[in-house]
Amino acid sequence: MAVIGLTGTVGSGKSTVAEMFAKRGAAVIDADEIARKLQARGKPVYKKILEAFGKEHPEIAGADGELDRAALAKVVFKSDKKLKQLNDIVHPAVRQEELKLLEKHRAEELVVLCVPLLFENKMENLVDYIVVVTIGEESRLERLKAQRGWGKREIAARLKAQWPEDEKINLADFVIDNDGSLSDTEKMVDEVIGQIRESEKKRREEEEAKAKRAAARPQRPEPEKRRPPAPSSALASDDIFDQ
Repeated sequence: MAVIGLTGTVGSGKSTVAEMFAKRGAAVIDADEIARKLQARGKPVYKKILEAFGKEHPEIAGADGELDRAALAKVVFKSDKKLKQLNDIVHPAVRQEELKLLEKHRAEELVVLCVPLLFENKMENLVDYIVVVTIGEESRLERLKAQRGWGKREIAARLKAQWPEDEKINLADFVIDNDGSLSDTEKMVDEVIGQIRESEKKRREEEEAKAKRAAARPQRPEPEKRRPPAPSSALASDDIFDQ
């Protein structure tokens, strides 16, 4: 199993790229989807969020009792303290589910772990390869305004909570520029998958060669263990100290 960490700043199109990986046979674990399920009405995470913010901000619970994620976002993105408080509730629970799903998909060839805050949450150790999805700022603004109705202030607040894109790029194994056409992005996904498969093939060959060398190496017999000489009766007796 090769685990691919898929990340990128908000509005870069991670979900679109994740779908492309899925269409090519990869199992996809989506952190945002996990978070939504954990925040469903009656779930432990849902209850903790209401306990933390519901009294001061009752609007975060909708008329149907479900969590109003948009209302919650307006609350926490105005305060670093409240954002950290929310993250401390949600992220450990999401991480636990991610680990369960990684174990479930252990037999898969490729597993994509789609995590917006992969670097921010120090999750690099969970993946074998890191793919960062990028997009131009103008395209980002247009996409987030059209898809989520966000203005510049809301977008800026979310970008502030994430690492700058150039820092993520510097730590990436692969970068997918999602500012072109879908077909362009698909070609880049194909290239990434091809390179990862080639890398995994080389790794397996090296491991097999190493195992063969170890098996062919002659085993040296263990040296015969000699018993230490018995001490003399004089030195072995406590009486020597009485003389």
